This record gives sequence, C-alpha cells and structure tokens, in this order.
Amino acid sequence: MQPAIPIAICCIMILAAANVVAYDRVVGVRSDIKTEQKTLEGAQAKNAALKKQWYEVVDTDNLKTLVKEYGFVKITSPGYLPS
Repeated sequence: MQPAIPIAICCIMILAAANVVAYDRVVGVRSDIKTEQKTLEGAQAKNAALKKQWYEVVDTDNLKTLVKEYGFVKITSPGYLPS
C-alpha cells in the first residue's frame, strides 16, 4: 500500500501543472481575442469612413457636376466590340 501514495502525489502534481498550463493558454487566448476585437473595431470605423467618402463621390449631384465639368456625353448604344 505504501507505493500508491507517491504515485498519487505524482499524479496530483502532474494534473496541477497541466491545469496551470491550460489556464495560461486560456488567458492568452482571451487577451488575443480582445486585441483582435479592438483591431476589428478600428477597421470597421475606417470602413465606415471610406463608405461615407465613396457615397459622397458617387452622389447624383456630384456626378452631374462632374459630367458638366468634364463634358461627358451619354451614349445610348455603346459599341463595346467592333462589328
């Protein structure tokens, strides 16, 4: 019965060490997730700003101004490929 006690103590120590390693990895993953969430939020804000700029550029009033400024002509039947 005596050899069972050291084996049990070793098993408990191994399990405790494995628990510490697992906890450390979980904390690291949580930190990585928070960092990536902040990066994602920054990208979403930048995307919103870019969309706003794009919608300002392609606004109908702005396009009409560009048409007048550059003298664009509307072609009703474009010939993309020569016949």
